[in-house]
Amino acid sequence: MVTSDKSSSLTSSALQSLKTSNTFADPVDNLHTSSLSRSSLESSQNQVSSQGFSLQKNPNPNPIFSSAAILVDFNGDGKTDRFFRNSQTGENQIWLMDGTKIASQITEPTMSPDWAFQIADFNGDSKTDILWRNAKTGQNTIWLMDGTKVASQVAEPTLDASWKPYIADFNADGKTDILWRNAQNGQNTIWTMNGTTQTSSTLTALDAAWTPTIADFNRDGKTDIFWRNTQTGENKIWTMNGSTPTASTLATVSTDWSLTVGDFNGDYASDILWHNTKTGENKVWLMNGTTPIESTLAKTTATSKASIGDFNGDGKTDVLWRDDSTGTNTLWTMNGGTATASTLPTLGAGWQANIGDFNGDGTTDIFWRNYGTGENTIWTISGSKVTTTTSEPTLSKEWYTF
Repeated sequence: MVTSDKSSSLTSSALQSLKTSNTFADPVDNLHTSSLSRSSLESSQNQVSSQGFSLQKNPNPNPIFSSAAILVDFNGDGKTDRFFRNSQTGENQIWLMDGTKIASQITEPTMSPDWAFQIADFNGDSKTDILWRNAKTGQNTIWLMDGTKVASQVAEPTLDASWKPYIADFNADGKTDILWRNAQNGQNTIWTMNGTTQTSSTLTALDAAWTPTIADFNRDGKTDIFWRNTQTGENKIWTMNGSTPTASTLATVSTDWSLTVGDFNGDYASDILWHNTKTGENKVWLMNGTTPIESTLAKTTATSKASIGDFNGDGKTDVLWRDDSTGTNTLWTMNGGTATASTLPTLGAGWQANIGDFNGDGTTDIFWRNYGTGENTIWTISGSKVTTTTSEPTLSKEWYTF
C-alpha cells in the first residue's frame, strides 16, 4: 500500500526509483526529462488528432515539454493534467486542466492497490497512456487513453515481480518502449513497442548494484542508458541504436552524490546535475555524447531535493530546490553551467511539489499537494516569480497525484 507522505520529486531521471508500491516513479517531480529524446518527441508532438478537444502543442522550444510520456497530458492540448490514485481503494481520477481551472474531473476504472503505474505514450498520438504492473503477480496491462476515455485496455506478457520497467524510446519512432531490469539477477530486456504489441530483445546483464537512468546523450532521438553503480560510484553510458548498445566508461563519482537528468544548455542532449546528499555540494555535467564538461555550482542544503522544469520558457531546464525539513523553495534559472538563484515562498513540510505546465504557455508551473490535509494549490510561474496562487479542490490524504 502507498503511504500518503511518499507521493510526490524526477531524479535520476529521478522519477525512476520506486519509492512506493503503487508507482514505478516517485511523482513529486513528474517531469520525465530523460524518458524520451528529441527526434522522437518532435514526431510525436505533431501527430495530434482532434477528438472533440482543441489541440495545440506546447510553445516551449524544447520538445521534452510537449511529450505526453514526460508530462501528463491525456487530451494532447499541451496543458499538463492530473492523475490521482487512491492508495487504499485503488480508485483513479483524471483532472483535465485548463490553467488553474479543472475543465473535466472524471472517475476512471478502479485498479486494486497491488497495481503500480507509469505514464507513457505507446501509440505516439501525443496523449498520455498508462502502463499498469501488478507488484504481486507480475501482470502487466496497458491503457491506451483518448482524453479521459480508456480507448483500449490490453494485457501484456507477465514478468515476475523482480522485473522493473523504465520508459524509453529506443528506435526514435515517437512510441514508448520499455527497458525491463531484473533487480535480483541483473538481466536486462527491451520491449520495442508498437502500440500494445511488443518485440523483445535481450541485453547484456549487469549485476544488481547498477541502476539505469534513461537519457539521450548524442541527440539522435534514440534513448541511451546511463548506468550508475550504487556501491562503487562507477558510471558508464550505453549509447543505444535500437536494442544494440555501445558502452563507454565515465569518471567515478562517490555514492554520496545523487543525480538528476536535464538539458541545462538547451542543446537537446541530456545533461546531469549532481547533488551531494551529505555536504550539499552541486555540479553539472554538460554532455557532448559520452564526454562531460563539468561546472561547479553553489551549495544548497544537503537535504534539498531537485525537480526539473523550465520556468522562463527558454528551452533550458531549470532547477527547483525544495527542502522538506524547512519548507524553503529556491529556483535556479540555468544557462549551461551557470545558475541564477531566486527565492520562492516557503511552504511547510507537508507540501509536495509536482512540476507541470497547466496553462500551456511554455513555462513550468507547480502543483502543490499537502498529504497531511489533502489541500491542493497551483503556483503559476513566470520567470522566477509566482504570479498567481490558486486553491484547487481538496482530496483526502490517501489520494496521491502524478
